[in-house]
Amino acid sequence: MAFQNLWTVINLDPSITESTIRGWIGSAGIPSCIHFVFQTPFDNMWVYKTSNNSTVPFPVSPNTIIISSQSDSRFIWNIGGIAVRELYQASIGHWSYDTPGEAGARMWHEIIHCYRTPTGSYIPADDMLSNERAGFTEYLRTSGSAHYPGFANDASGYSSGSNHTAILVEYYAYLVNTYLGCDCYGIGCNVTPEVVIPEVVTPEVVTPEVVTPEVVVTPQNPLYVLYEDAGNGNNKNLYIAAGVLLLIFLTR
Repeated sequence: MAFQNLWTVINLDPSITESTIRGWIGSAGIPSCIHFVFQTPFDNMWVYKTSNNSTVPFPVSPNTIIISSQSDSRFIWNIGGIAVRELYQASIGHWSYDTPGEAGARMWHEIIHCYRTPTGSYIPADDMLSNERAGFTEYLRTSGSAHYPGFANDASGYSSGSNHTAILVEYYAYLVNTYLGCDCYGIGCNVTPEVVIPEVVTPEVVTPEVVTPEVVVTPQNPLYVLYEDAGNGNNKNLYIAAGVLLLIFLTR
């Protein structure tokens, strides 16, 4: 699926302007690869959605985010925001006392939920203190973040408090660099992981040496041959030998 870089903003709070919301976007560090267009809100652009004891406005169309005030009497906001990732739909509520960074981070959080990693899973926007903690800590170190020592020492201390928004903004920047680097910055595109082919070791074929046993010819004793038994108890060789000797004697 092509990278979804255009979002429609429907603002249901007349007390804030497009300029205000664009200030939120800048404060949260939402990268310029993601663009926003603003539409005049109409009632047919949103519906009520109930979740976690909340009843909030939710967009009808995909690729859309709705912004409303937490004090709007039409809605019950017990959550900061909600998203349907498959359709790139999101909605957030804001408080009057929100800083631009807080409102922008809430907006960015729901948007980034809708994007996928190169392997197809959704970007882990909620995993700063769990699965992504080690990678994010290293990112803080290499980027020279002022929050690196504190986060490395006690990451849970950043789950709330005065540094919570600042660390969230850095976390979302880490997620973009890690998972959207190609789509946003053209970094790491068409990089095929190196395939390491294991060395095939051919076992040495050892041909066993064939040792022919040495045949030792034992000289036969002539006397033994003369007296070799024929196997029936009658040694005929004896008589033949005696006759030959007699003939030699007589002819001398």
